[in-house]
Amino acid sequence: VSSILDDIANGKSDKAISGAYRYDYYIQRPTEQWKKRQQKSPFIVSILKNYPINPIYVVSIKENENIYSAGIIDGIQRMSTLEEFVNNRFSLSSDVAPLEIDGEVYDIAKKKFRHLPDVLKKKILGKEISVCEITDYTKEEIKDLFFKLNNGSTLTSAQKNISLLNDDLISLLSELALHPFWDKVGITKAQANKGDKQDLILESMMLFSPEIYGFKRNVLYYRFVPEITEANSYVDLIKDVKLGMDKLNELLPSKLTKIKKPTIPMVVYAMARCVSSKKSTSKFIEKLIEFNNTYDSNEEYKALCKDGTADKEKVIDRKLYFMKIVNRL
Repeated sequence: VSSILDDIANGKSDKAISGAYRYDYYIQRPTEQWKKRQQKSPFIVSILKNYPINPIYVVSIKENENIYSAGIIDGIQRMSTLEEFVNNRFSLSSDVAPLEIDGEVYDIAKKKFRHLPDVLKKKILGKEISVCEITDYTKEEIKDLFFKLNNGSTLTSAQKNISLLNDDLISLLSELALHPFWDKVGITKAQANKGDKQDLILESMMLFSPEIYGFKRNVLYYRFVPEITEANSYVDLIKDVKLGMDKLNELLPSKLTKIKKPTIPMVVYAMARCVSSKKSTSKFIEKLIEFNNTYDSNEEYKALCKDGTADKEKVIDRKLYFMKIVNRL
């Protein structure tokens, strides 16, 4: 890493320096695409944990008769993140967990590079990252390579966030994601493929918890999930969600297409509450079918599913809407 950073610094010089790495190759996107919490901090932690890092791809560029620089065509976010961190331009996120290396535990949250112990600085600067240099090419070949390097399906937020869950919770969520209940509501195949079922199950779990924080993903995964994991309450919350899903799947005669993402956690919660409070589940199903059939003219509820759907206030208001239905049964 230290030698790569030297070559990056040379690439920013006004002079043409042989071997200098350049960020400005014409087909590469700009730096600063990564966010600190989701990408930059995890990348630095991966280096400290000595995880394998994908190679950097560069092309040899003739600056003059004797000097060749290297234009980065893949890996610019990794390299610019390293450069920024080593030069103390950002600190690690506050939620970075303590790191154990060789039996020693280091608290690295909210620390810049200069604040790290020397042993960790050496691990970063001494990390080996492979660089693949392409010297004999046409521009069409480079564009073709760039396309192939970047043509995989990008992981969605839900798919990435699964790494934040413990194995037991992942298993329980995966089981509920296969529940036949999903065929009775308005979740699309594309939404299911993106991992939206995982989010919706966690959102449903939050409705059963003592406090509702809203359904924004950063709150869901960085506040709610750690809270229920530490309290070991997720098993009971999963049972509550499954109770609602089981009963809805049993009693719904057909698919309700208007029960979409903002509403699915609400009906799961409301049905479970019907069961636990011994309300008439058959009457609730009648109300749910009526809700589905009159949705397009239900301006009161549709207003709760517009801007800021994931905000705490809108989530609470949708929950209260369905609890009023339950309480009137």
